[in-house]
Amino acid sequence: MHQRDYITLLLFGWVREAAGADHIEIQNMHGRSVRELRLHLIKQLQLGDEINHCMVAINHKYALEDTLLNSSDEIALIPPVSGG
Repeated sequence: MHQRDYITLLLFGWVREAAGADHIEIQNMHGRSVRELRLHLIKQLQLGDEINHCMVAINHKYALEDTLLNSSDEIALIPPVSGG
């Protein structure tokens, strides 16, 4: 079976608005860490350091910075929610 060489990242809140899409596909992230994903988003997509305040969920569970990404995972970037 052929392994995809990209991940699909689901976007929510201000990140979705900034990207202009509800998801993006990122090449060469399979096997990399959540920390590396954040760095990629800051450098390549110019989302800014605010991305560090977002949670990353993998398969509906919040992930730690050293968690590795798998192209078959459901990966979501969730900004903090403010209420009032």
